[in-house]
Amino acid sequence: PETARRFLHERLGRNESTIFVAHLDGVMDTAPAGFTQLYPMFSSVRASRVFVLNDLYVAERARRRGVALALLSAAAEYGQREGAIRLELE
Repeated sequence: PETARRFLHERLGRNESTIFVAHLDGVMDTAPAGFTQLYPMFSSVRASRVFVLNDLYVAERARRRGVALALLSAAAEYGQREGAIRLELE
């Protein structure tokens, strides 16, 4: 856990990834229900931005409640706002 924490902290500190965190029913004072992380990449052929969705996790207690779909939708909307040509699942 400490290595993962340090890794994520470095990515965010260097602005190398974007993380979306989901909470059940939008209640922020509860434990997160899931998260997804996007890494920016670029397509030189298309001269455009691409996002790699490298992590998608939903806590067991939150599965089958639409959390994964909400996270994927948030990632797709973010990519569109940022002008990405695609979102790749890694």
